[in-house]
Amino acid sequence: MEEEGLDPKVRNTLFLMFGTIVYIVAIYAVLQHLQNISGNVTGLFALTLLPLLGIFVMIWGYGLKFKAPGIELEYYPVEKVMKAPSIVRENKTTEEAEELMDREKTDFLNILDRDGLFQGIFTRADAHKARIKGKIKDKVKNLMTKRENVIHAFEREDLKSIMEKIGQTKHSKLPVLDKNNRLMGVVDSVDINDLLSRLLK
Repeated sequence: MEEEGLDPKVRNTLFLMFGTIVYIVAIYAVLQHLQNISGNVTGLFALTLLPLLGIFVMIWGYGLKFKAPGIELEYYPVEKVMKAPSIVRENKTTEEAEELMDREKTDFLNILDRDGLFQGIFTRADAHKARIKGKIKDKVKNLMTKRENVIHAFEREDLKSIMEKIGQTKHSKLPVLDKNNRLMGVVDSVDINDLLSRLLK
């Protein structure tokens, strides 16, 4: 289970905002002091605006975004592209799971227990193996890939990290789980590639 805490980007924003306030107060004090001495601080004031502008850019955009897929994807959480998952309960048979895949036109099912907690995945390849071995009436919980062996995405995880995870698996999809092991959705490499195509236009 993941530790509780602020989202890293929220925390960074708070730090940047605090830094901005400290910077403004410090510059104001320095300019007031210099004005009392020389009376002309217009040029210096203009120079102080440059780092201030940089701070505002970091607050609102976490730095300048360049037109590069890897950099752009760091700014997109998984919630931007994830879809509703196809679900089957762990006590269903392989045959029932296969029928569900046919109806929903998918090759990837997420297995939930009676409490709605994620237990694993069951794929078209798993169903095919079950048919060959004569286990079509067996429950999916006995044939699924169990949760501890499933590479998955986390809530608010960025798409760059998720693409790296997809590259580690033989699947084009990953389940998205929250910190309580509850299924939030599914992220598909096809949808991420579509997003990349739009970003590169």
